[in-house]
Amino acid sequence: MITTKIEIDLDKRCSGCGEKGAMQNGLCLKCITEQISQQGASELMSQALSRALNDCERLITSYASKISRAYLMAGDSTLKISLSIDLSSESPGSINGETTIAFTESKVKDKTKFIVIEKQEPLPL
Repeated sequence: MITTKIEIDLDKRCSGCGEKGAMQNGLCLKCITEQISQQGASELMSQALSRALNDCERLITSYASKISRAYLMAGDSTLKISLSIDLSSESPGSINGETTIAFTESKVKDKTKFIVIEKQEPLPL
């Protein structure tokens, strides 16, 4: 089974169109799909990438309110949203695809400090 994983950084701008959502190569999924179509890629791959683009948009839209809440909770921190597309082929003439969105809705930070001193008497609590 052949597997391809595509990661999209929603903060990185596409070097082709300038929109946010670029992959490791600097292009967004829309520009890659157009580039593949222009280069004569298989109709099957073009359909798979088009479907993946639609699914990514659907994931972002369906989680928009939770993403917004997570962004507000991040405060001065950066909210990282990851989109990934896994493409695999178990048989000729078919491409299986899976799109995933990941982000942290809340941040937990807690800290405790202590000192242990040799022969210290127990402290009343």
